Amino acid sequence: MAKSALYLGAASVSLMWSSTALAQAAEAPTAPASQAIQEPVAAEPVDEAAEIVVTAQRRSESAQRVPISLTAVSSEQIERASITNVQDLPRIAPGFTAYRAPQAANTRLSIRGIGSSGNTAIEPSVGAFVDGIYIARPGPLLAAINDVASVEVLRGPQGTLFGRNASVGALSFRTNEPRKDFEGQLTAEYGNYDRARLTGVVNLPVSETIATRFSALYDRYDGYGRNLLDGSRVGENETLSFRGAVRAEVTPDLTWLVRGDYQRQRGDGQAIVTVDAATVTPTAAGNFARRLNGLVPRLDATYSYGVRQNTAGNLEDDQWGLSSDLALQAGDFTVRLLSGYRDWKNRQVERDISLTPADIFGRAARYRSKTHSQELQLLSPSDLLNDHLSFVGGLYYFREDYNIGSTTDFGTGYCNIYIRNVRPASLDACNAGPQQGAADSEFNQITTSYAAYGQATVKLTDQWDVTGGLRYSHDDKDGDIFAAVFNSAAAGIVAPDNASLRFNGGKLTYRANTTFRPVEDVMLFATVSSGYKSGGFDSGTGNTLGAARVFRPETTTNYELGFKTQTFDRKLTINGTLFRMDIDEFQLRSYNGVFFSVRNAGSIRQQGMEFEVNARPIKDLAIGLSATRLASEYTDFRNAPGLPGFGGTQNLTGARLPFSPKWQGNASIDYRAPTIGGWEVGFNTRLAFNSDIDVGGGGDANPQGIQDGYALLGARVTLFSPSDRLEFAVAGENLTDKGYCTLKYSQTLAAGLGLNNAATGGTVQRCVLGEPRTVRFSAKFRF
Repeated sequence: MAKSALYLGAASVSLMWSSTALAQAAEAPTAPASQAIQEPVAAEPVDEAAEIVVTAQRRSESAQRVPISLTAVSSEQIERASITNVQDLPRIAPGFTAYRAPQAANTRLSIRGIGSSGNTAIEPSVGAFVDGIYIARPGPLLAAINDVASVEVLRGPQGTLFGRNASVGALSFRTNEPRKDFEGQLTAEYGNYDRARLTGVVNLPVSETIATRFSALYDRYDGYGRNLLDGSRVGENETLSFRGAVRAEVTPDLTWLVRGDYQRQRGDGQAIVTVDAATVTPTAAGNFARRLNGLVPRLDATYSYGVRQNTAGNLEDDQWGLSSDLALQAGDFTVRLLSGYRDWKNRQVERDISLTPADIFGRAARYRSKTHSQELQLLSPSDLLNDHLSFVGGLYYFREDYNIGSTTDFGTGYCNIYIRNVRPASLDACNAGPQQGAADSEFNQITTSYAAYGQATVKLTDQWDVTGGLRYSHDDKDGDIFAAVFNSAAAGIVAPDNASLRFNGGKLTYRANTTFRPVEDVMLFATVSSGYKSGGFDSGTGNTLGAARVFRPETTTNYELGFKTQTFDRKLTINGTLFRMDIDEFQLRSYNGVFFSVRNAGSIRQQGMEFEVNARPIKDLAIGLSATRLASEYTDFRNAPGLPGFGGTQNLTGARLPFSPKWQGNASIDYRAPTIGGWEVGFNTRLAFNSDIDVGGGGDANPQGIQDGYALLGARVTLFSPSDRLEFAVAGENLTDKGYCTLKYSQTLAAGLGLNNAATGGTVQRCVLGEPRTVRFSAKFRF
């Protein structure tokens, strides 16, 4: 860690020196450097005519003039919706989902129903960026949101302007930049489940040309679940987060913005995982009890947060990062160098991943991702050739060192309960072998990626323009895996392997767009674009071995027709997009109750409609409705995983993809009204909804994975002082206490426990529960 920090510090000093030299060499008069910096998304509009500003095309532009299907979320919206981490964003961003599995590192980000789990070497389909720096793995995003100015959800491939693997969309966080005025705020929050949250921010100007900003966050809660075996809480978590930034106008033409952050999570790392009672047949219940000597979890309470199973565990998640953003105004052009480094470590111990009272076997998992990136950009002014041309171009370099380790430990019941009842001939060997460290695996991968890109917009008339963009990306990956079994009874859990792996490949992606504005506040657009996700290696411990672990790249072709309109003096905004995404060589990660595996799942098609309506009939009232209608199918998947009780393979061509509901959206009402003494009261309510959705993790279209449609109601009431220096609020989420599953998967060791149904192909399913009803009280002081 010290070596990496020293390296980045030396690099930043070198970059500063070279950029200063460039600035001194520039002789032409220039605009102030502050104009060159990409500002964060603007705050929530204060009146009906205000604009939301985004940087989806590497420039600060009105969201209504960007021909991309997107949702821009301001810091005020984040606060009103009680969003504390990336998993909460679907409350206000339709078409985007973020699910975690029992293992915290196994987080899945998806847009338009497409995503990838995060605890293997498969690359994400949704590219995540913090202040323009690519975040290689979804796991680091689980830490609490701290001093974030805005979030942009960009739907559809963003493969021209963004870094790696934004093949179906991008998620872009912008933290607050230092400003020239002294200001700050303190917020304290308390809620049920003993939730305590403290945040503090201070903005400190040092001089006319240097400003700093610091923020800190502490967030803890006892967990939503309770273990009926011993009365302990399940899911307790503690997060500590620090951010700091320095912005310096080194010369009138050069601005340097340096950011750093550190985040830590501690807790048991447990999600609330129940048994889906609807999947438990009398035969399965009987086999469960016989083979575990009656030590079975609750089988009749799918949506209860009281569980009866081993839930002991420990999570240690640490990350830190540095970024350097140098912007040089060279005449009317901007040269920008964006450098980033991030180190993420995740260690999670799960005492019993079978989640039964029998204490069968556990896992100690280790993840380490160290990334370094450099991006050089050239941005033209927006009025070249008499306001007819603008362009963005750049070079990009990225490197990741990624390590995954896993140790399997037998619990007290593995040999003397599970093996005794399932494979009695193996009992003596099981007891004779090591119980701790019964199997182990280590996976290492080094990725080096290079890219060059450019995008230009030509204004043909005052109403009509066309945009074209190209990006060439090339990836080199070297990996190795070593998996060993030290107790022969672990052979059914870990498959031995020792292999060196290599992937080398690249792809040219493109974007072609035309935009027509018949009148000032109406924009029509059509886009054809493509996306690319690198091939790689299956890092699991299943029966995919050696060279068979290498899977092919995934490519996306996207078609969009859309419109963005504002009427009635911009009091009514209506946006809509028709889209179709065709994906070839889709990289599917599935779980069969014992092993995870990654395969190329043929071709898929996701198509439908996205729309957004926002109205401000009066100044202090805002009404919003947004939704996605999605049609989904595998257009070619003839070697899909078979149903649990059948095994083998099946043809899922024509079937719907998991995590792809027909309807998904949200509605909101926000109103602020005066009261006595100059105080004001704000009312905000939101309803997020999903239609029926397959949340099965098996990739087998098992009908047992269907979660019935549901809606989640949230509300917030805020009291504002006359100067807005004080705020007092009460907020609640999932106010109807709706029970729902965010993920379903086959019970671990289901076949050995006699849970598979040979008649229907089904098995006993596990349900990862969403959050129950929560209520929070908060107070904020601004200074």
